[in-house]
Amino acid sequence: MAADAAAKRRLAQPTSTDDQMRRVDFCVLFERAARELDVATALAYILARRHGLTTEVVQQYQARATIFRRIRPDVVILPYAYHERYNNHYLMRWRRATFFNLTWEQLFYPGVAAAKSPHGEFALRHVIHHAWSDAYADLLRASGVPEPHIFISGQPAYALYQEPYRRYFKSRSQIAQESGLDPARRWVFLPENYNWAFYDDAMLAELRRSGQPAAQVAAMREVVTTSFEAAMRWCAALARRSDVELIIRPRPTTSPERFRMRVEEVVGTLPPRIFITVRDTVRDWVLASDVVISSYSTSLIEAAVAGRPSFILEPVPWPESLHSEWHALLPHLRSEEEMVAAVVTPPEDGDSPLARWARSALMSRGDPIVRIADELARIRAGSVPLPEPPPWWSVTPEARFGIPPRLLYELRRRFPTSLWPPFRRVDPMLVGDVAAAQGVPERVRRWGPILDEYLASVAASPAAEGSSHFVSGSAGPPSDARPRSLDRG
Repeated sequence: MAADAAAKRRLAQPTSTDDQMRRVDFCVLFERAARELDVATALAYILARRHGLTTEVVQQYQARATIFRRIRPDVVILPYAYHERYNNHYLMRWRRATFFNLTWEQLFYPGVAAAKSPHGEFALRHVIHHAWSDAYADLLRASGVPEPHIFISGQPAYALYQEPYRRYFKSRSQIAQESGLDPARRWVFLPENYNWAFYDDAMLAELRRSGQPAAQVAAMREVVTTSFEAAMRWCAALARRSDVELIIRPRPTTSPERFRMRVEEVVGTLPPRIFITVRDTVRDWVLASDVVISSYSTSLIEAAVAGRPSFILEPVPWPESLHSEWHALLPHLRSEEEMVAAVVTPPEDGDSPLARWARSALMSRGDPIVRIADELARIRAGSVPLPEPPPWWSVTPEARFGIPPRLLYELRRRFPTSLWPPFRRVDPMLVGDVAAAQGVPERVRRWGPILDEYLASVAASPAAEGSSHFVSGSAGPPSDARPRSLDRG
């Protein structure tokens, strides 16, 4: 016990205020805290506790101003890697690291599939891609990703609804006290995903530039806007009931103020039992609620995995470009009366067709969080095939104004505009995500009491068994010796 306590004290910290350049094993870049940070901090804890490896978890936009002077990672973990334009400064400055793509978006409807498939030299040849399922691995292969650069593990966020991970989240009584909700009422949670109704012209132009047909983009904008307005009228009627609390959580890219304004344009003054919030995570609300409703949001899959009755709102028929195979596994509510009846007296949904599909297609290989941590340890050890470092031209965006590509590469690498004070302003839509980065050390620490006993029961990974670099269960810092395969200068 004393030795174990000492080991815990030696856990590598994921962040540091030390200005001296440090070499770390992993740097996890996250975009949206609500979607990614629970898994990122669990990975950081498991990598330290199970493999003795160091991890820095940073918000990808905010960190650019200081991180290149602070750390030098051996492995960079990206939230997505569709092409070289995303996270471009990291690709240039850390070009000789190994890149691992967590790929946070994999369940596509046809309307975004082209835009969110990997393309370009960097994404296809110089990244290890994490796949939740065989279906996504097939998409990667069809896109041209080599087989050795595909790792199939399952959806890590769905593991958070299972023991022991679900103990990490708030209880219903705690949320009720903090939010002023009545725990005796039926809680109906709507994780909003009417994204096309809120996209601006610049976002629509980016989707067309990424390969989506213009007619398809226009059709989806129209049908989603119509669906949003009808669904909000239904929600206003539901929230006038005395036995319901309706919680609506806008998408991360839509502020609560903007969302509320749009809803009021449709229904007028909001009923008092509509609670619009971005406080707490989708996972907190799914676990605390009685029923989950949404449009085509994959949060409905999370609700099914958590054992919550879940329904699709479909006020108007969707075009084929919005359909996904899993939509057929849920009841579709096509009128206000159907919605009210379904959420007030829902069927028991502990083992719904959608939950069975999710477990079979996306959760069949064991604990995906531990599996990802173990694979990252193997990557760090150099015991799996690694992509070659990307050539400079593969991470250089398209040049404008006739600037030679090599000159542009050197200018952006040596004098990145995002590091200049005028460009350090935080996007208002990312303020919460940037603030969440400050809490990473505490989030990592909170995993200890939840995961320690569980990790002790999990068999040692192949990396731990087959490499002297790792000791299963060790929480000490890694050896200073670096595997030759990762020592890229």
